[in-house]
Amino acid sequence: MKRKRKLTIFDLKSLPSTPVVNKPRETLKTFTENYNREETARQEAPLRKLESDYSQGLRENQANVKEFFSLPTDQLNNARPASVPVDFGIGSFPESAERPTAEEYRNLQLEFWETLNARGCSFNEAAWIRFNIYVGTLARERKFAITLDFLEASFQRLLELSCFNDGELTGTVPKTKQPAPEPEVNELEPTLRADVYRESIPSSDPRWRKIVSLGWTTSFNQWFFRWLESLRENWAFDFPIDRLGMKAANFLDRWNLSPFVHSSWDAVRIAFVRSGDFPEHMLTPSEQLSQLIENSNTNDYSVRRELGRRSQELINSSVDSLPRHK
Repeated sequence: MKRKRKLTIFDLKSLPSTPVVNKPRETLKTFTENYNREETARQEAPLRKLESDYSQGLRENQANVKEFFSLPTDQLNNARPASVPVDFGIGSFPESAERPTAEEYRNLQLEFWETLNARGCSFNEAAWIRFNIYVGTLARERKFAITLDFLEASFQRLLELSCFNDGELTGTVPKTKQPAPEPEVNELEPTLRADVYRESIPSSDPRWRKIVSLGWTTSFNQWFFRWLESLRENWAFDFPIDRLGMKAANFLDRWNLSPFVHSSWDAVRIAFVRSGDFPEHMLTPSEQLSQLIENSNTNDYSVRRELGRRSQELINSSVDSLPRHK
């Protein structure tokens, strides 16, 4: 019988082994990023669904308006008022409880007709019928005051939807593009953003005039203005609209962020701190910790220990999150 000999270090290579897959451990940085991303998506999911449903409703409404106001004029004349679709994509205009008299409306029509003639454009009888039914429906259902600006916007909207039939317009037809439809305030808006409209925005404020001059929608302008107010109140920072206004809007567009969600404007503020456009102090304690995590070597045990300590301090502190801009 052969005696067993003791194994030595030189025999290790002949021993059977099981290969071990080296799976990298999740770092604190990646864990924090994934958690924040999932939490943000969870919190914003209901709002995004409502906004998506509302946008879909606007598209369906636009299709109905285009289909109806493209009908022959005899069908328009015979349609019951209840069957006429109300256009919610034209935007918002000043309202009035009083309707103009027949003479006042004729004077407005004459003034509008003169503006058309000045541009080398004219309506035939069918175009006037189509135009007047559209204007009358909005004035009746949405209580819009009938002004020259409102008549011009109605004309541009019918042009945008290609509602005029061949031969109804003669001369030079304006090619003015109507701005994209903006969401209504009096339906879904109070639920989604009631705090934005809590106070009226002073039209005399020079910042508001600068924002309006950039050509955005009214709803976007109001959110942008309230964000500027929060920067002044919470951080004592006056936002340079001329230098950074378009940059902020482009950031939201590039990252597909909704301008009607508070977290989107917080993301703009954080990005501008990183880029050096905003001072370094314009971060909340939790945002400062997130910045520290991103810029630290989390493979170092001492670094992870320090980050854990600061995280616990933040949890134990009574520091509230940044107040939402109103």
